[in-house]
Amino acid sequence: MPWFKTPEQVSIDEQQAKIRSFEAAISSHIQSIVDDYNRSNGVIFSDVHSCKNYADVEGYSHQEFCSAVWLWNVAVWEASRQILADVLSGDRSEPTVDELIAELPVFEFQSAA
Repeated sequence: MPWFKTPEQVSIDEQQAKIRSFEAAISSHIQSIVDDYNRSNGVIFSDVHSCKNYADVEGYSHQEFCSAVWLWNVAVWEASRQILADVLSGDRSEPTVDELIAELPVFEFQSAA
């Protein structure tokens, strides 16, 4: 294994770094919704995955939010994967992080309570 990188390897490394940057921005975007709900409702869901644990618990006071945020999370990641596939195939140009976030599904939740 050479100690230097070929131009192809640099390009792959740069692409992977950009993908990680987009993934981090998406994760942060999702987490901001969970954090806002935590502040507004006096709960401490650590992340969307902890919400998933309660999404199917009938009668749990935060079940509606947990279910809604989990389904939205799935939709966000599916949309982002499609955007990535379109960029990699050359069907579209690469968005900035802000443009990417703007293209993702919007979280809409109205508590029945």
